[in-house]
Amino acid sequence: MSNAAKLKKKAIELEQKKQFDKALALYVQFLQESDGAIDDADISLYNRVGDLMLRTGSSSDALAYFEKAVDLYAERGFHNNAIALCNRVLRQAPGRASIYYKLGKVSAQKGFKAEARQSRPYPTAKRAIYTLILADRPQETASPQMNTDKHR
Repeated sequence: MSNAAKLKKKAIELEQKKQFDKALALYVQFLQESDGAIDDADISLYNRVGDLMLRTGSSSDALAYFEKAVDLYAERGFHNNAIALCNRVLRQAPGRASIYYKLGKVSAQKGFKAEARQSRPYPTAKRAIYTLILADRPQETASPQMNTDKHR
């Protein structure tokens, strides 16, 4: 068993024993040692580290790990996971503009372009970012009828 696998196994054991600080340290070490060569199955560890950081009160660090997970999910084609995690981050930190951008970009890649044009109430920033992303794709521009005055 490799050192990275041992770290991960030990972190899981510590987490089960509710020793979250120790588990967190091992997960972070595992992610640092395997940076760049992380398996698809291990992307969720960024999410797990974010969860543990939230639990221990490090919300700004947690959001950074969630954002890294979003990036990796999107890069590897796990668009549904990326979208779900973006929405989760926005519930924690609704003002995080980079996540709105990533959500719009992943949604456009996934084919949810109509979401930017719907009349459901979205924050103005979110709708603007969707529109910018769709405008980057000349063959898929946003509807000129979009009216954001009715929205927050």
